[in-house]
Formats: sequence, structure tokens, C-alpha cells
Amino acid sequence: MIDETQSILEDTYKISLNDAANLILAFLKEPALKELAISEAIGGTVSRSAIEKHYLLFKGCMGWYCRNLTGDTAFPKLFMAFEDGEYEVAKVPSSPKTEKLTCPENTFVYRRNHDLESIKEMLLVDVHNPVVDKEITRSQVNQFTNLLPLDNAKKKYNVFPCSFFENRVNQDMDAFFANRNVHGVRYYFGYDNSATHQESNRIRVIFVGVDQAGRNILSADEPDTKRAQLLQNSWPPPPPPYTEQIA
Repeated sequence: MIDETQSILEDTYKISLNDAANLILAFLKEPALKELAISEAIGGTVSRSAIEKHYLLFKGCMGWYCRNLTGDTAFPKLFMAFEDGEYEVAKVPSSPKTEKLTCPENTFVYRRNHDLESIKEMLLVDVHNPVVDKEITRSQVNQFTNLLPLDNAKKKYNVFPCSFFENRVNQDMDAFFANRNVHGVRYYFGYDNSATHQESNRIRVIFVGVDQAGRNILSADEPDTKRAQLLQNSWPPPPPPYTEQIA
């Protein structure tokens, strides 16, 4: 069990440009998620410090899936809220640990054709400025979690309300921030219906480094090469053989 967990911890979070585009395309192919992408958000951007400061204490950054159905214009309709957060593989948290978290003030929707080349163009070309962080309280996050739509079978897309980017073993977060041109972190929503995720979180969070001009730090060259500026394989799912539910 220990060896199996260690092996999964060591697995890289790095993905390729094609990996990212395919995950986003899969998100757009799900009717309920496509509606989110075009009317609420396909992603958002926070400052470098918003993520970097949140992975130092517990060796990882915790993000919470938030959907604002209250009509409160102080927050976006669909967004991620980030904090320092501990993560136990067999005990996924149900609520934030800290009193104050960070989220983007603004998010962005998807406005291109629903094909792989259009998504890659978005990743390589689109600029979203300015980057403005916003503070959100734990009670506000709790108000917004567990509100994602159900799939056609009336099943939750995400069993767990959070996504944890690990940095205890593989140090991919360190590699991500080693590039001093990273001034912000842009995240996109993707979808993975593989066997690993069917009973956990099928909606995935993709991290991309952003330069000072607001452009993604990506290259069209070698689109299948895994790069430090594209991260995705966050937890949950917890590694097998753990099957416990939310704490």
C-alpha cells in the first residue's frame, strides 16, 4: 500500500499542450459543462503569489470549486478559491481549512469553435488582463461549493469539492514557479472520464503560467511534450486502495 501510494505521489503533474486541449474539448462535449463554459466560465487567472504562497506551508495548494448561484455580483459565477490546505489521501476535506482564501476577481468564458485547433489557439493566443486577486472567506466558499450541475445520468461530475496540487514528492509546483517570467497562474476547466476519475472528480483543473503581458507561457512547438508550465494531475482522486469519502 505504501509503495503504491508513493508511486502515485511521484507521478508528474506536467501535461502537454495537446493533453490540455483534449481535456478542455472533453469539457465542452458534455452538454451541462458546455453551458458552464459559454455562460459562466471556462477559467480564471490569479497572481503568482496567490498560488505560490499557498503551496509552501503544507507542500501543496488546495483549490475549491465554487459556483455562485446567489446573484451576488461581488464574485464570479464559476471560479476556484485557493488556500493552504492539508490533504490526506484517505480523508478528503469537505471545507476549507483557512478563514480567508484567494479567488480571481474576474473569470472568462469560451467563445471559439468547439474543436481541438480552436482550443489550442485559445491557449496560445488569448490574453486576459488585468490580473486581480480577491479575498473570499471560508463561509462564503462553503456557500458556493457542491453546486456543480449533474450529468445526464443525474450523477455528480465531482464527488469532492476540492482539488489539491501536490508538492511533497514530485516537486512539479517548484518547477512551475522556477520560471521567473511567471507573473500569474491561469487555470482552465477540463474533463476526464477515464476509469481513475469516474468515481471521484471528473472535472479537472489545468494550471498554466502567465507572463507579465497576460499571455500563457506556452509554445506551439512539440505539442505532445509535457512541460512545467502546464500542470493537471491534481488530487483527488485519492490513490487506490483508499475508498473513503469526504471527511
